[in-house]
Amino acid sequence: MLDKFLLYINGRNLIDNGQKVLLAVSGGLDSMVMVDVFLKAQFPIGIAHINHKLRGVESDEDQNFVANFCAKYQIPFYLLELPENTFDKGNLQDKARNLRYEWLQDIALQHKYDLIATAHHSSDEVETFMINLMRGAGLSGLDGIPVRSGNIIRPLLFASKEDILQYAMDHAVQYREDSSNATDKYLRNKIRHNVLPVLYATDVRSKSGILKSINNLQQTENLLTFLLKQYTDEIVIVRNGLTEISLEPIVSSEVGPSLLFEIIKQFGYNKEQCHDILNSFTINGNRYLTTEHEAITHRKKLIIRKFKEIPKFQPIKIESFPLEFLWYNHLYRLEIIDVPTDLFGSSNVFYLSDDIESPVVISQ
Repeated sequence: MLDKFLLYINGRNLIDNGQKVLLAVSGGLDSMVMVDVFLKAQFPIGIAHINHKLRGVESDEDQNFVANFCAKYQIPFYLLELPENTFDKGNLQDKARNLRYEWLQDIALQHKYDLIATAHHSSDEVETFMINLMRGAGLSGLDGIPVRSGNIIRPLLFASKEDILQYAMDHAVQYREDSSNATDKYLRNKIRHNVLPVLYATDVRSKSGILKSINNLQQTENLLTFLLKQYTDEIVIVRNGLTEISLEPIVSSEVGPSLLFEIIKQFGYNKEQCHDILNSFTINGNRYLTTEHEAITHRKKLIIRKFKEIPKFQPIKIESFPLEFLWYNHLYRLEIIDVPTDLFGSSNVFYLSDDIESPVVISQ
């Protein structure tokens, strides 16, 4: 398995010479085997462990086990102990995952680790595929766990759970058993214990076949990304912090909503919003929000920007004319003029009747 590990690392260009890797280690079978192969490969590593405080004494013993291992082999050790009430509210697994990755990124930044490695393997990938399939995921949700996500790598994806267990037995790798893995409390465990064994028993080809299907979906996703980039180069312009998308060619396409979704999902938009945008793309000023972005329709284009890039504008109280002021980095001039002969002479001019009451306040 060590040879396969090195071939996988080199074949996927996961680690460059001299790069430091922070290993996320629970103390369980998968992560301790990951530590063992990294040590044998002589990569410079550190170990990060999170005590979620979910299993009482067992969680503390996991922490001590990993800490003692690091002390024995003189490996830098980083620990996060979460308060016991951390998971009283919300989805436990999602919240734990978010906290874990946020903390790992902080440690990697503080201590200058180039990469973060987790011990996901091919059996995890199949379980994730089944979960996403049951939840109605699209192509990007069915193409498995990515080998790399930014600075996060998953160097054991080539191995199955059986491969990892056999390696641990052959090399006397010590690890801790997590009692929660034996329960059916979580959906992943239900699939692992009750669904996959029946599926694998139904057809001997199913275990390798599912992984092959995941790989095929990954290749299809890569192809879609490649073709989408070529297409969007013609209709998407990014400049000055704004993303401008021409909507007319998308509306005329037979796959308009899906096409727009693939372009703007990176900003947090969903498919329902894409339908709404295309159904009213000729209306100027429609606004569509995500947690971090806003999009506005203007002249059959969709213009997207980050919230934080919108400058704060203090209300302006106008009591006399003429007046000049800056708004969104543009200079505006207000003055009293005679009635123009052509009210529509310029798109850069806006007229107001002089019978409005003074003072006038301009605000967002």
